[in-house]
Amino acid sequence: MKKTLLFLSFALLFSACSSHDTSNNPSVQALNGKPALIVLAATFCPHCQDEADFLETEIYPLYKEDAHILINVLDNASGKQKFDVEVPQIFDRKLFYQELTGESCNLIPSWVLLKSNGDLYDYECGNTKGAEKIIKGLEKLLPRI
Repeated sequence: MKKTLLFLSFALLFSACSSHDTSNNPSVQALNGKPALIVLAATFCPHCQDEADFLETEIYPLYKEDAHILINVLDNASGKQKFDVEVPQIFDRKLFYQELTGESCNLIPSWVLLKSNGDLYDYECGNTKGAEKIIKGLEKLLPRI
């Protein structure tokens, strides 16, 4: 009995600490089978504004039909803070960097790329020069005919 309880305790502890497994995240499940690029940003950050502008001009028009492209606005708890772009914006505490990757990150902008099944594909913490990596990842996840 003690061994069973000990095993169950470790199993629960391990599952609680395995936050990089995105498949059970309700926010990820809502992505409906499409790959997703989630950019984590704040409206007060000039680099984040540049990233939002880049998404609007270079990424969103090309991939919006085949992938979810969105910005998780980290300073938007009130619902009033948003970037002035057409890219969809949300505030979702379940879509933070650590919850998606299992790694800590205190830098913005950061991004996470998820496969269509919700599995983690690629990510960058505090990267403002990830454009090429994002595009290569999306192209790999979205084979064109």
